[in-house]
Amino acid sequence: MDTLEAIRYNIKNGKLEGTWQIKDRKGKVLEKGEYKNGQKSGTREVISYSESELKEANEQVRVEIIHFKNGEPKKSITTIEDKVFVWEETFDSQLIRKQIVIKRFKHFAVKK
Repeated sequence: MDTLEAIRYNIKNGKLEGTWQIKDRKGKVLEKGEYKNGQKSGTREVISYSESELKEANEQVRVEIIHFKNGEPKKSITTIEDKVFVWEETFDSQLIRKQIVIKRFKHFAVKK
């Protein structure tokens, strides 16, 4: 029987701690990041694979890297790559187009 690890995480004192990761059925990583004392910390990668809107491309891969501080997102860098599959001796892909989008987040504390 084959098994697949879909979600990997650690719990310490009842809270998420350390590396956290989600994979799809093919074993591709879809999301990975770090937790510290139950809060998102450091960087988190969110990866998606879809069909490209470009006629000459086969697949679009979108990778968003989100930087966290004190559990809140501060900055996000998204890379979008359109790829075409190359059907030669070794199956591979070739980059056609690449975009980079940078977002910054602002959080406002609510005074009571």
